Amino acid sequence: MLADLCLVPQVFNAQRFHLDMSRYPMIERIAPAGQIDAFARAAPGQQPDAE
Repeated sequence: MLADLCLVPQVFNAQRFHLDMSRYPMIERIAPAGQIDAFARAAPGQQPDAE
């Protein structure tokens, strides 16, 4: 689903910058999707050129 491709990276960045997401409970319910293996392997810190 397109929302998965767009939303998971944005939630990752929101968590990375410690943004308060409590105003968005539906998005908070989606956030664990970032723990799916495919998303975890695609995380910026997992890329070969990550520092």
